[in-house]
Amino acid sequence: MEWVVMALTEWAQAVSHEPLRSFVIFLLLLVGGETTLVPVMGLSVAGWVEPWRVLVLLGAATVVSDVLWYLLGVGADRLPLRRIWGVRWVVRHLDDGVAPVLRQHPAKIVFLSKFVFGARSSVQMLCGMYRVPISRYLLASLAGVMAWGAGVWFLLAVAARWVPVENGVRWFALAVGGVFLLTFALHILVRRVWWRGVLEEKGDA
Repeated sequence: MEWVVMALTEWAQAVSHEPLRSFVIFLLLLVGGETTLVPVMGLSVAGWVEPWRVLVLLGAATVVSDVLWYLLGVGADRLPLRRIWGVRWVVRHLDDGVAPVLRQHPAKIVFLSKFVFGARSSVQMLCGMYRVPISRYLLASLAGVMAWGAGVWFLLAVAARWVPVENGVRWFALAVGGVFLLTFALHILVRRVWWRGVLEEKGDA
């Protein structure tokens, strides 16, 4: 994580063309998701990218990614996608557990999945498979990812008060790496609590 932040910092300092900078950040968020969100937010806290710009790019990347995963779920029955290992794993391990709750509380499941590392793509595919209304799906997804992004920005802003970027990019990068580890630990904690709640709600249904 340290070298990623340092590389992004040097790149942000070298690139002054805003459209190019925004396009690269959009691609990073589209491909890397929550993995690249933390270092990109680090650039925002350091003052090289405006926070509102990061949130707009995050929202755009989320919509594009979510629509693609949703359509992949829609086509899971029509195309030979169930033969793919990842799709087969989703159907086998998550279909029976999440689908009953997803039908009753689609917005809640989509929103909470944004805070669960490794569950986003699976839930997005299931939303397509079970034809969750795409408007409700996208609104819940945007709300979740914006809440997640705002939380990451807050943690980084607190870290920057203790380790200002003026003290050196290396130390700031270490602080960003610490926030990444913290958010990853929170992901694991929320995943356990969330998954337990899904199973309990399924049992009550």
